Amino acid sequence: EKKKKEEEEKQKEEEKKKKEEEEVRKEKERKEEEKKEEKRKEDEKREKERKERVERENKERLEREERERAEREARERAEKEESERRDREESERKERERKEREEGEGENCLVDDNDVRKAKTQQQQQQQKQQQQQQQQQ
Repeated sequence: EKKKKEEEEKQKEEEKKKKEEEEVRKEKERKEEEKKEEKRKEDEKREKERKERVERENKERLEREERERAEREARERAEKEESERRDREESERKERERKEREEGEGENCLVDDNDVRKAKTQQQQQQQKQQQQQQQQQ
């Protein structure tokens, strides 16, 4: 009977030990799962931040490109208007000089016929150029 009791005690101790080992194993698994979950959350957070950064950078790039395009178009438009204004003033000046020559007034009245023909040709070319520019604008 003593032996039987010892055997039972021994068996209880082994069961107790097995239970403890099982609990330790389960606790270890639980901690590993927590670590995995924490890592997954961190990965998701980093990915979300990366996507937001990429979206923000793309938006900023598009806004910058649009702003640069608008500035370039405005600059080109101003240059074209200035060029047209200068051409118009030059044409008007030549027309005044031509009229002065035809009327015999002013300092240019002694100009020969070649200069008159050249001025008329230039004026016609200038008018054609302006007409073409107006058509292109439309």
